[in-house]
Amino acid sequence: MNTTTLPVGFGLLIATTSTALSMPVVNVDDMIVSARSTVSVEDPALAQNDWDQELNSGFQWADANQNSVANASIEAGASGHGHSACLAEETPAGFRVWSYAYGSSYAKPDQKVEFDVSAGGQFGFEIERRTRVTGYACAWEDAPLSQGQTRAILWGNTDQGFVRPLDHDVRDGQDCTNFQFILEPGQYEFNMSSWMKVTNEGAGQFDNWSESEAELKFEELANPDVDFDGDVDGADLAKFLGAWGTSMWEHDFNEDGIVDGADLSILLGMWTE
Repeated sequence: MNTTTLPVGFGLLIATTSTALSMPVVNVDDMIVSARSTVSVEDPALAQNDWDQELNSGFQWADANQNSVANASIEAGASGHGHSACLAEETPAGFRVWSYAYGSSYAKPDQKVEFDVSAGGQFGFEIERRTRVTGYACAWEDAPLSQGQTRAILWGNTDQGFVRPLDHDVRDGQDCTNFQFILEPGQYEFNMSSWMKVTNEGAGQFDNWSESEAELKFEELANPDVDFDGDVDGADLAKFLGAWGTSMWEHDFNEDGIVDGADLSILLGMWTE
C-alpha cells in the first residue's frame, strides 16, 4: 500500500466564485493503474493457431502510465493486434484518469480472431472534511464487432453510511456526464475503466477502439466547526463573529459571498455545547 498526499489547489473553480477557496488535503492511500491485452487467432481446418497476452500495472504516481500490446498471426493469413493504455495524473485541483483500448483483426472465412483489451485506474482516498467534488466522465468508441463497457464509479463509507454518488457507464457511441456533489468525511474509492472484447469470425478486416477520460476536482467547504475539534461551541462562535461582514469563505456557510445572519443561523442550528 502506498500513501500519497495530494495538496489540492485552486483549479478552475476560481472563475466561478468571488471568495478565496480552501486547499483540502486528499490522502490517496491505495491505487492501481493497469492495461491488459489478449489476442488469439485460429484456423480449425488447417489446425493453425497463435496466442499472445501482456499485462502491466502500476501502484504509485511515478508509474501511473501503463501500456500493453499483444499480437498474434498464422500463416493462413488471420491476424490480430490489441493495444490498451491508461494514464493517471495529479492535477492542480485533484486527479485525472485516461484510458484507451484498441483492437485490429483480419479473418478469412472459417478463421476466427478474438481479442480482449482493458485499461483503467482505481484510487482509494480519504477526505477529512466536507468537500465539494466537481468533474466529468466521458467515453467515445467505434467498436462494431465488440462487447464492452466504459464505467466511472465513486463510492464511499462515511459516518452517515455507504454512499455512491457516481455510477455512470457507456456501452455504445459517445457520452459525457458532468457532476457535482458534496462528500462528507470518510473513505472513498474511484474507479474509471474500459474493456472491449471482439470476436471476428471470417468478417475480413475490422478495427475497434474505445477511449475514456474522467477528472475530479476537490474544494473544501466552510464548516461551522471552525476549529475542527468535533463540536460547534463558543470557540467556534467567537471566531465566526470575528469574520462578521467579511467574505471569508471559512465562515460563509451558505456561500452567498458575505458572513452575516444567515450564516449565524446555520452555525446555531448545529450547536452542540
